[in-house]
Amino acid sequence: MAESKYEKYVCRNPLRPHEYYREHLAKSETMPPMVFSNGNNPIEGSNQFIEALWVWSDCIIGADPKEPHLHPHSHTFDEMFLWLGSNPEDPSDLGAEVEFWLGDEGEKRDKVTFDTSTLIFVPAGLRHLPIVYKRVKRPLMHMAIGINSGEYKMLN
Repeated sequence: MAESKYEKYVCRNPLRPHEYYREHLAKSETMPPMVFSNGNNPIEGSNQFIEALWVWSDCIIGADPKEPHLHPHSHTFDEMFLWLGSNPEDPSDLGAEVEFWLGDEGEKRDKVTFDTSTLIFVPAGLRHLPIVYKRVKRPLMHMAIGINSGEYKMLN
């Protein structure tokens, strides 16, 4: 395939960072996920984090005690979460039910439930997670986008 004069702005091969591999989720989703941008890697000047993965069976992201960095947390940057269904007859049909938790612990915490292709915007400072996938009937795409996040590192 011919390269564009703007090739420096194109990521044709997503990063697959080994430190993002989560063995307990490998049978339920793409592991490690596909990272299309992480700060300035591989696109200099982008300053974003963009992760995409396929989910193909019931699972929970952000609830394993061995991974405290994936428990409810907040960031200093805005983040967007996007879920896309794979039904060509009805792209709005997610093919699963998803719970996405927002807010601080206790009464301020809220569960958002959906079964359609959905986008959730998480402003900087708002706690979020876990994500619970239920009744997954067919693969769905999940993306997380850290806006002006710089490089995102998995924490220990």
